[in-house]
Amino acid sequence: MLEENPLVEILGKVGREQEQKARIHREHLNHLKDIFRQKRNSLTDAELLEIILEAGTLLDRPEFNQEDDLDSYMNSLTFTTDSLVDDDGESLKTAWSEFLEKTLVDMKTRTDDSYEVVALWYSNKEMWSHSVAVYEHIYHQVRSCELVNEQEFHAQWVLELWKSCVRRGLKQRTRELFGRIGEYHADGEISFEDYCEVSSKDSELRYSEIGETIDRDRNLSRERLTLEFGATFGNLHPLTRNLAIDAELWSDVRMQNIEPSTGPLRWALAIESEFQHKIYNPNQEVLGKLLGDLRPKPGRPCGVGQIGKLIEVSGSSVEEPVPGWYKLLSVPDLVKILRGISRDRNQIAHVSSEGAYTKENSVEFVEHVRNSGWIFRFLASLTVTA
Repeated sequence: MLEENPLVEILGKVGREQEQKARIHREHLNHLKDIFRQKRNSLTDAELLEIILEAGTLLDRPEFNQEDDLDSYMNSLTFTTDSLVDDDGESLKTAWSEFLEKTLVDMKTRTDDSYEVVALWYSNKEMWSHSVAVYEHIYHQVRSCELVNEQEFHAQWVLELWKSCVRRGLKQRTRELFGRIGEYHADGEISFEDYCEVSSKDSELRYSEIGETIDRDRNLSRERLTLEFGATFGNLHPLTRNLAIDAELWSDVRMQNIEPSTGPLRWALAIESEFQHKIYNPNQEVLGKLLGDLRPKPGRPCGVGQIGKLIEVSGSSVEEPVPGWYKLLSVPDLVKILRGISRDRNQIAHVSSEGAYTKENSVEFVEHVRNSGWIFRFLASLTVTA
């Protein structure tokens, strides 16, 4: 008789436990729905929330059906009928928390639940004030260490809060959350693409603070880069191209007076984006082995420092398995300038320990990296022709 594979046995046990939990949730939900049908017009907010949260546990289950639709329960919540349109960012930070304090006064459980299912429902209905209020409560729970068992979702919740604040037009709160999102990105918990999207929107918000719109200057930057660098600019990966446009915009002397670090940071992101899409992704196995413990975390590109280190440790030895490597090595002052960019980026990311990144720092960066044409020689070297 063949012995059962231990892994298969463990997976089978986990599957049975999950099915049992789902069955218990289903039975409880059906019981709550019976109560809802009998007392539809007299249910309290606390009872409605219990149904909503119980239904939320089954949303991703294959046995979930239309009868579990949350609309009837969510529409019956008194919080849903509160318009919140006149509430500012500060009021919205506590609106859902205050609602829960009144609602859950007799409930001994549910006070430490994540109300993500509620926030998602409001987002899907484009009720942005309500979505902000619930995500603000979740964010408070995260910062208060109340949701430690769901740590893998923390970064995504902050990103959803940021998106809801953008839709609600809460510019100051959106700007505040940008810094937190940057920290999550640095820890590898928010993707490079999401971080670049957030960075682009942050540029627009900063423009609006000085009473201007960004579209005109973005178009001027695009035209200037196209005229100056032609096919090299046109051949960039779309994400890199957008980063270069924003970098060019924030490298203008007028904008350096407002925010000196943004231009250099965007140029660094453009380098990382193009290297990732043109070189690292197609050759991950070879280059990842060379980096060893320094290889980027999943979902993150090679940082400028990692690119420099990769060039230092590899030399010309990877020319054969990595097409175009010799072309990259031919860029003048390659390692020296990458080290300088890495230092600048590190200073921008650690102002408290490294000191403020000044306009003088920014002007020097733009002169050496952008105005010298070095960055476009670097970016052009990453395009491998057949």
